[in-house]
Parts: sequence; structure tokens; C-alpha cells
Amino acid sequence: MAGLELEGSNPDVSLLYDINGLAKAAPTWFDRVMEFVGEYGTMFGLVLVGLWCWWSMRKRGSTEDSVTAVAGLVWAPLAAALA
Repeated sequence: MAGLELEGSNPDVSLLYDINGLAKAAPTWFDRVMEFVGEYGTMFGLVLVGLWCWWSMRKRGSTEDSVTAVAGLVWAPLAAALA
């Protein structure tokens, strides 16, 4: 297993220490926000993309096109989850 290189100039180690220092100095509310974004951010982003697709199809297409687009938006993630 590879170990941490403590000798020589390794930019990754100094970057790691810098990021850890920022994380320690961050306020508690920022830690909570990042925890929430890490937990639910992807799902929230997918919902926003789905709403954007639905809205753009609703404005541009006919009623049948809108229904087809919404059905595709609903069934595509379900099919991916089942696969």
C-alpha cells in the first residue's frame, strides 16, 4: 500500500493541508450547508433539470409533445434505477 511522502516537495500534501485548514476554519453553518448539498444536491439538481426540460418543451411543443416529454422524464430515471 502506498504511503504518504513526507520528504521532498510534494504539492499534493501542501494542498491537502491548505484545504484541511480551510475546513477547520469554516463556520459551523457552512459545514451544515455543505453537508446538505452533499446529501441532497444531486437529487435537487436532477429535479431542476427535469423541470427545465419540461418547461422548455411545454412552451415550444404541442400538448401531445408535452405529455410525451413528461412521460420520458419520469420513466427514464425509473428505468435507469431498475437496470
